[in-house]
Parts: sequence; structure tokens; C-alpha cells
Amino acid sequence: MDTFGRLKVAVGGPLTVGHADLRDGRWHHVAAVYLENRAPDGPGTVLLYVDGELQRRTFGRTRVRLQTEVRSTHAEPVQFGRQVMRASPEREFFKGAIDEVFIIGAALTGEEIRLLLEQNALP
Repeated sequence: MDTFGRLKVAVGGPLTVGHADLRDGRWHHVAAVYLENRAPDGPGTVLLYVDGELQRRTFGRTRVRLQTEVRSTHAEPVQFGRQVMRASPEREFFKGAIDEVFIIGAALTGEEIRLLLEQNALP
């Protein structure tokens, strides 16, 4: 499957890829939401949004385990615009612009993501 141009989120290895092709020369509002599973060691769910619309998963998994405690020895760094599939020195980073990055300590709902898109302010 060709995943070029699509929103991708990798969490500790497993990859989730949305369906919208973003290679149209326009700005897009993108969001990734991790919904934690309350069961011990249970996988949580990754949701991807492009321009306020929930993406269908086209590749990889939506259910992943993520260590959300930043002081844990198992915590992983957050990286934006980094190639996660078939990385090579010449294709390692996103060639474009990223603006206004938010990391929020709680999962936003789809409606809250649409409000963020429309009002450019956190709910």
C-alpha cells in the first residue's frame, strides 16, 4: 500500500496511517488523539483527524500501547515530521512547513478538534 502523503503516527513501533492524501499544496489541520485503555497494560486507541474529519485507518494498527508517564524509563520522545517508514538519510524528514503545534494533556473529542480548527484556540 502506498502511504506517501498521508498522516502517519508511530507509537513505539506500531504505525497508524490515515486515508487522506495531503499532497495538494494546501495547509491542513491534523490531529492525533490517544485514548488510553483503563485496563492494566491494555492497548489504547489512536485516532487521526485531517481538517476536522476522522480518518479511516488504511495501514497499521489503531490499537497500541503507549507509556504516558513522562518520567518513566519507557517514555519515548515526541517527534514531528520524521520519516518512520523506509527511512534513509535523504528521506528522513518532512519537506514542508509545520506551524502551531499543541501537545495537550487530555484527549480531545472530535467536536473539540473541529472547534480548534475553526477558532484556532484550545477548547
